Amino acid sequence: MRASSAAAAVLVSAAAATAQAPPAEPPPSPRPHGAPSPRPQLPGGLRWLPSLAVTEVYDDNVFFSAQAPLADTIHRFEPGLELRYHGRRTDLSARYGLDAELFREHPELDTPTARQQAEATLSVEGLTTSWLARGSYYRTRTPGELNRTTALQVGRMEADRLAGEQSLTQRFGARTSGTLHYDVSRDRLVGTAPTLTHTARGELARQSGPRDTARLSYIFRLFDFGRRIASHLVMVGWDHDVDPRTRLELRAGPRRTEGRLEPELAASLRRRFRNGELAASYSRTETTALGERGLLRSEGAGASLSWQPWRRLELATAPGYFNDTGEVSDVKVLRVDSHALLKATRWLWLTASHQFALQRGSFAGPGRDELRHHTLALQLRLAAPPPDRDAADRR
Repeated sequence: MRASSAAAAVLVSAAAATAQAPPAEPPPSPRPHGAPSPRPQLPGGLRWLPSLAVTEVYDDNVFFSAQAPLADTIHRFEPGLELRYHGRRTDLSARYGLDAELFREHPELDTPTARQQAEATLSVEGLTTSWLARGSYYRTRTPGELNRTTALQVGRMEADRLAGEQSLTQRFGARTSGTLHYDVSRDRLVGTAPTLTHTARGELARQSGPRDTARLSYIFRLFDFGRRIASHLVMVGWDHDVDPRTRLELRAGPRRTEGRLEPELAASLRRRFRNGELAASYSRTETTALGERGLLRSEGAGASLSWQPWRRLELATAPGYFNDTGEVSDVKVLRVDSHALLKATRWLWLTASHQFALQRGSFAGPGRDELRHHTLALQLRLAAPPPDRDAADRR
């Protein structure tokens, strides 16, 4: 059969899960905040890292419909290539990948470019100064996968995101550092006007003890989606290493947008143990989302658990709940992502993954719209191991 003989590439989330390395050992004791970051001991020079993934996906709601969901089996094929350069003080990486898709029941959806992803990163580390620049482009026919802050599900349509960022960090002695950061992104559903988001941030960080770091930052955001909305935010933060395996991070401050004063909050707790990691997070912010015109206030809470019962096997799950509020009403989203990853050899990974999303409500007004979405994926991935994992894999 044409469909059963075709190969197809992996879901973005499944590919990300597959690319994950096994959980690391517990981190060493915290270093002084102003000390230079230890650079990884990687082989110098240029390295090419090709990859190839074949995935079989069952999707029970291909068109993201609340009224009449239609199921299908999708074959995906994803070739990719990554370039890495490691120098004495400079690191450069660039990667490109695409997904081709074949649908068993809906051949009109077949496409050789269901997704395209490109990214380039350059970092320079000096004695007291570090600089990073990154640019990326993402094109997809399922734009909901780009709504990471809101988790909103969007119908099947073509969308893209073009983004860039720069960051400059200066260390002022052993305990104090300052950071200037700027990023810009352009989101667009093809055939509609784009949404631009500019974010500028200045931050001072001071290590107040062997386990504590205090932070003070000012953030300016400019949203442009046909009309411009500016936002000003002052945040105070506290990072605390409870012990070498546990870290707590807190951020809070007032946010002023169009004369309205509201709190901005972020908190995370991460605990590493011998064979895995447990984490929890909460955030309250404002943002935009593909598929919705205007500014949204988003509140989200999530957790993640990864466990490595065997050196080559990883099990993970990550539930999350999101409440996204527009000008008229709100939408609530429950999402659970899970995967099992088996590293068969240094070059070969096998992954089984499941995603579930339940979305209730509509920004058009109060209602009981309910969208359910399940996807199941089985993936075979062949990829050259990154240079920093070669030595560990050969042990």
